[in-house]
Amino acid sequence: MKRITALKIAFAVLSLFLIARLVDIPRFFQSVADLDVLVAVAALLVTVPVILFRVTRWQLILRASEVRLPFTEVFRISLIGLFFSVITPSKLGDLGKAYYLRRHGCSSGRSFSLTLLDRIFDLLVIFIISGLGYFFLAGISQTLLLPAFAALFIIALAAIFNERVFCTLTGAVLPRLRFLNTYLGDDIGAVQEFYFPFRQLRRPHTLLAVCLLSVASWAATATMALLFLTALGSPVSFVQALVVVSLAGTVGLLPITIAGLGLREGAFVSLLALFGVPAAAALAASLLYFAAGSLIPATVGYLLYVLGKPAPQSGKLL
Repeated sequence: MKRITALKIAFAVLSLFLIARLVDIPRFFQSVADLDVLVAVAALLVTVPVILFRVTRWQLILRASEVRLPFTEVFRISLIGLFFSVITPSKLGDLGKAYYLRRHGCSSGRSFSLTLLDRIFDLLVIFIISGLGYFFLAGISQTLLLPAFAALFIIALAAIFNERVFCTLTGAVLPRLRFLNTYLGDDIGAVQEFYFPFRQLRRPHTLLAVCLLSVASWAATATMALLFLTALGSPVSFVQALVVVSLAGTVGLLPITIAGLGLREGAFVSLLALFGVPAAAALAASLLYFAAGSLIPATVGYLLYVLGKPAPQSGKLL
């Protein structure tokens, strides 16, 4: 594991080095020096609704599965999970969220499933927007993007929440995840227990709220990137910003660097070049975006992890 982590760090450093060679470094520092501070602060503040949307979504998922935790505790666990996602390979921080749910009395299967569900909605939105982003870049009419997004989202949800298909797939996969029992404390392999959160989330009003919060969180994320680009003197449209952050986010999921460093920056520079944004401004926007959306919340998560002590059984399972 240490060797893999070292290789990923080396790849991230190499990627950033290669990107820096393509960027006019004096212009990069000049764009940062000329940053519109007020607009940059506004972009930084957008981090707050992004986090609140995601924490609220996860709390809805938890409550639908009869896990009652205070919002403050869901917030704490979410940021601690983000901290571990930033510092661990392949974004393994989600396992930390499952661990904390176990401390609150959830079974291993349900804890892991609840954590996975939260991740699935993020991935659904980002993959679908990324796919539509390709058609956007190819010049397809923007009026077709919204209906296409809605149709793809409904199809994806129908596939995920089909109990027969889901249980067949998880029945094959769960036995391979029994190594998690060491961390979570009991058997993760019960398919029905694992599927329980998915079944509960099929209630229309809850599912709609979770979907809307997922879309809202990525819309806010795109707004953050848009504001940082505006602060750097290279504004783009909201749709362009949404396409860039979704495609960059998809590329950043590749488990070959730490926290997507290098991959995300390369995607920002290459994609924003299509919209006339200089490489120096694109690189600066990417680093500011990463700092505001990941590093600062992860730092808060680290402080919560170090200073806060878990309170076992403070949650209530109905």
